[in-house]
Amino acid sequence: MLRLIDGLPSASRFQAAILKDPEIARILVEQDTGGEYAPPLEEYDAHLVALSAIHDRLGDVAQAVLSSIPVDKGKSTPKYRGKPYARPHTAVEDIREEMAREAGQMLINWFTPHAAEHVAAE
Repeated sequence: MLRLIDGLPSASRFQAAILKDPEIARILVEQDTGGEYAPPLEEYDAHLVALSAIHDRLGDVAQAVLSSIPVDKGKSTPKYRGKPYARPHTAVEDIREEMAREAGQMLINWFTPHAAEHVAAE
């Protein structure tokens, strides 16, 4: 039964009722790790892919408009503080990051073999 409940979409009436419950809201806030939001992979369909791309391009347009505003001498142009739309986090991204770190470490070890020997000795 719990698997079925967990599989309900985030826009279901059940999820809405849970999030409106003050006791459950308190528990969720207490358990919050403060990490970045990422939509569930199961709900990241073609529509959300398109909308996230539109969101990101609108941020680029906002930055271009802000950078074209004339400013007085000594002042900097205003910056757009928007972030790209969150994408689902997958194990594939974890492996890519791990492989990039390993490749970087191999490059560091290749150029500074004395540093790798020092780290291995500790």
